[in-house]
Amino acid sequence: MRRSLGKIALLLLVCVAGVVCAELLARVPACRGAIAKIFGRGELVAVVEGTGIYEAETSAATEDDSRSAVIAQNLARAASAEVVSDDAIEREVTLLRFQFPDEKAFVRVLNASGLPLVALREQVAEHLRARQWIEKQIASQLTTGDQEQRQFYEAHREQFLQPQRFRAAHVFLSAHEQTPPEQVEAKRRVSDVLSRRLAKEKNLPQVAAEVSEDEATKPRGGDLGVFAESRMLPEFIAEVAKLRAGQISAAFQTPIGFHIVQLTGSWSPRQLTFEEARPEIVTALANQRRTDAVEALAGRLSTADYVRTAR
Repeated sequence: MRRSLGKIALLLLVCVAGVVCAELLARVPACRGAIAKIFGRGELVAVVEGTGIYEAETSAATEDDSRSAVIAQNLARAASAEVVSDDAIEREVTLLRFQFPDEKAFVRVLNASGLPLVALREQVAEHLRARQWIEKQIASQLTTGDQEQRQFYEAHREQFLQPQRFRAAHVFLSAHEQTPPEQVEAKRRVSDVLSRRLAKEKNLPQVAAEVSEDEATKPRGGDLGVFAESRMLPEFIAEVAKLRAGQISAAFQTPIGFHIVQLTGSWSPRQLTFEEARPEIVTALANQRRTDAVEALAGRLSTADYVRTAR
């Protein structure tokens, strides 16, 4: 039971807040309080050294507990005027639903947690309003100037070294380790026939569209797009690296099946210029500032005169 409830809580947090905002909202007591309700632990009354203390766990609030309760309540009040669309709420609920094998499993966990679907949607809406309000408050603090961005670039040049990249298309016949040996051998023979055909006709995109078993690339003639070594199997990269632009390989096998590859482009490793790296730098610096900005925001929310105490 606890494992199922924990799954609901964690997935709700991730789906609603997103990767970056999930970390931020998890630091805000209002978020912890909403999640705690799913566990039946009541309202948040304290956060001590990063750990939430809830109504079901204590009968008296300390001064620090009260401060956390102030932050939680004032965040909820401040964000209450934020407008989130029904589509946005439904999209987040759908993302949560997709984490379960089927609709029955999703409903079963909701019922076990005592959280009706309508209540889940309201929890999602509260999180979306909180996230939206937080982002508005801290947005101006996340901007950086040209000098700071250049300093970051110079201090982290190794992060902006672009590895060797390739562009290729392939014909693929699936033969993973569970494939029966007779099927593997049959596909080996087919790949050899296709290899001899391509050596004469040089029409790999057409052949890929006809027979390739890579359903993702088949509609575009087997085109794999641009990729670096880290994205592909070592056996695949080893064969691609032997080719010249336009050249088609012989059939070869990797742990997932048989391939025939045509190299359509390659680019040597190089250092990205500052301007090319700037978007990534801006994001990195903004993420560094988020934590401080949220902590400062929490401090401001804690100074209001409304205090919610434990029941």
